[in-house]
Parts: sequence; C-alpha cells; structure tokens
Amino acid sequence: MQTINFYEIALMNGEKKEEWLDTRAYFERLNTIFHSIVAIPLLVFIFINLESRAGRLNPFIEDGPVLWAVMVLIGLAWGLNLFMALKRYRQDLSAIRREPALSIRLDRFSKIALRRFVFFEISSVMAVIGLFLTQQTYFAILYIGSLIMVSLNRPSPRGVGKALDLKKEEQEILLKREPIKRMFGGNGQVN
Repeated sequence: MQTINFYEIALMNGEKKEEWLDTRAYFERLNTIFHSIVAIPLLVFIFINLESRAGRLNPFIEDGPVLWAVMVLIGLAWGLNLFMALKRYRQDLSAIRREPALSIRLDRFSKIALRRFVFFEISSVMAVIGLFLTQQTYFAILYIGSLIMVSLNRPSPRGVGKALDLKKEEQEILLKREPIKRMFGGNGQVN
C-alpha cells in the first residue's frame, strides 16, 4: 500500500499551501541519523574487540565446519543486504528525479536515504554479531567494509545534488543551505 503525504493531498485538492523547507535543518537531521547509524555498532565493535583482546570474552564458535558455515552465511547475507540496499536506492532515485519540485524531491530523498541507512546498519550489525560469535578477523574486515560503504554514502549537499541530478541553481540552494519556499498549486510546481 502506497502512502500519500501532505504535499500530494494538497496537489490533488488543487490547494495552495505555503511552507518553507529549511535545508540547514534537513541536512542536520540526515547527518544525525547517519552518525547514529555509524556510532551504535561501532561502540559494540570496540567493546567486543577490547574485551576479546583482554581475554575476558571467548568465542562461542571456535573451529570446524560450524565456524565455516557461520562465516559463509553471514558473509553472503552481508553482501546480499548491501547489494539490495544499493539496487533499491537506485530504483527509488530514478523515480524521484522525475518530480518537478525540489522540495518534493528532497522530502522523498530523505526517506530513501533513511531506508539505505537502515540497510547499512543491518550489514554492520551482521558483521558485529559474527565477530562476537567467532572473534574472527574476517568479520572485522566485513565491518570495515560496512564502514567504508556508509562513509561513501554520507549525506552532504553536494552528494544529494549529484544523486538527484539537480540543476546548477538548485545545487547552489543546497550548497548555501538556503530555505526553499514550497507553494503547491494544482500543477505541483513550486512557485
């Protein structure tokens, strides 16, 4: 079931709604979510690493076919999760680029960015769980791979502008973090 937001209702009713999108607050919100997603598994990763090096945490799965099965299953799930995150993101992004109003594109972009962050969080958690269970360097490498993927996809005005394929004047609005006036009429254009 597809949800309809306030802006779509206003467009369907032909009403004019005036509102401002604060791009500074927009990027602060996206970056807060981004940093939370990085910080939570990082703290657990550091704790597991320090405790295992101090000898206070022993692996639950030490050796044998079970270890290999865990490594293969978590590794495959990790890779599939990242692949699905990027595939879904690209599909959603192509639909967003067709929206006429910048404010609508930014609203929808924040939703798909949040979904992508959740997928990256799941990959990070899988690697941390694997490290907790086995204490194998393999899972530390998977976690570092997750961090690299997250870092490459950090929300920034320039990155959002490039992802949404914005015009030069729209990119300038984002780079200067200027507010965007939203006035929705029957045609869906921002006036």
